[in-house]
This record gives sequence, C-alpha cells and structure tokens, in this order.
Amino acid sequence: MDQGSNIINCRDAAPDSAEYFDPNELSITSAQAAAVLGISRQRVYALARAGRLRPARIGSFVVFDRAQVEAFAVSPARKLPPGPKPRR
Repeated sequence: MDQGSNIINCRDAAPDSAEYFDPNELSITSAQAAAVLGISRQRVYALARAGRLRPARIGSFVVFDRAQVEAFAVSPARKLPPGPKPRR
C-alpha cells in the first residue's frame, strides 16, 4: 500500500513510537509531540504538568492536540520547565 504524500516523517521520533503520522490527525501521542518539539517524552509530560500543553485521555492513552503542539513549537515565548530530576 502506497503511503502517499499525506504521510510525513516526524524528525527524531522516539524508537518505540510510530515514526510517521498523518497530518490530518487531530491528536498525537506524547512520543510524536516530543518529536515535533525536539524534546524527550518526559519533557512533554513536564509541559503538561506545568499547564503549557493540555493532554487528553482516550482510554488508557494520553494524547495531545496536534495544532496546540505545533503552535507551541513556533511560539516566541517557548520556555521549557525544568527537566526531570536524575535518578540515583
């Protein structure tokens, strides 16, 4: 099956997630959001805890609004919260 031009490659997608996503999808996974933002999944969750991104739950999955993530990626006021503390 030909994937066509509607499928784009997420740069630096996490290895345990799909590297490709349909740009027409309204929601994306934390791994895909991390790839769009160029940060780790833990930082995506830190942004959600800080109220900078609004996650939604679909069953047991946590997803993010693709438009909100893309808007945050180009926001001039983009400032990331502190990352997770290193484990001992």
